Amino acid sequence: MRPGAKVAAHCGPTNHRLRLHLGLLVPSLRDGGGASITVAGEARRWEEGRVLAFDDSWEHTVSNAASSPRVVLIVDVWQPRLSMAEREVVRAEWARQQSATQLFSAFSV
Repeated sequence: MRPGAKVAAHCGPTNHRLRLHLGLLVPSLRDGGGASITVAGEARRWEEGRVLAFDDSWEHTVSNAASSPRVVLIVDVWQPRLSMAEREVVRAEWARQQSATQLFSAFSV
């Protein structure tokens, strides 16, 4: 995330996953206020080498008030409360949507 950037409030499409952010390059608070994420009204800050986990189906926003970039590795994992059967339903629906998107893209101009 570039210095001074902001991402407007948004939500992930479902609550079937948890999103993990591993802080790789994180500006300090001394660097213009640093970078932060607010999820469901709770503000957090990344730390280099640490993972910040959240349910991205909750409204969240991100900003980098620092003069240096913020870099995180983003990894999605299954919501641990989902059964294997529920995961298979989600996988099948995702595959169906991907197929429909590819088909639509093949015919669009």
